[in-house]
This record gives sequence, structure tokens and C-alpha cells, in this order.
Amino acid sequence: SEWLGAWETVEFEYQLLDAGDRVVALIDQLMRGRSTGIEVSRGKYAQVAIYRDGLLVHWRFYDDQAEALEAVGLSE
Repeated sequence: SEWLGAWETVEFEYQLLDAGDRVVALIDQLMRGRSTGIEVSRGKYAQVAIYRDGLLVHWRFYDDQAEALEAVGLSE
């Protein structure tokens, strides 16, 4: 909560992709500083989650969206 308190806004644009038992989230994040008003782009990244019986059993963060897509067999 302390980290979030530093930001006036934290915005996410995302796309969710079905990869069988996995879900890929392609994310682009932008934040605006509370005290400075400066916009900071976290940039594009990805997350891959694996679900079984409706429960999250594995989650992984990727700095590179292409790497995440390749990991789940969705690379172009």
C-alpha cells in the first residue's frame, strides 16, 4: 500500500489470451506520480497463470511479452 500511495494513478491496458490451462496477460502499465504529476511508463510485460480446478497453481512474470507467448506456444 505504501508503494501505491506514491502514485496518483496506476493504469493498465491488457489483453487476456486463452492458452489451454494457462491464461496469458499482456500488459502495458502507466503511472502518474502523486506529488510530481510525472508520468512513468512501466512498459509492456506479461504474466502467465496456470489454473487447475478453478484454482491458481502457478504464476510467472515476464519482462518480455514475446518470451511469455513463446513459453505457452503462442509465438508468431
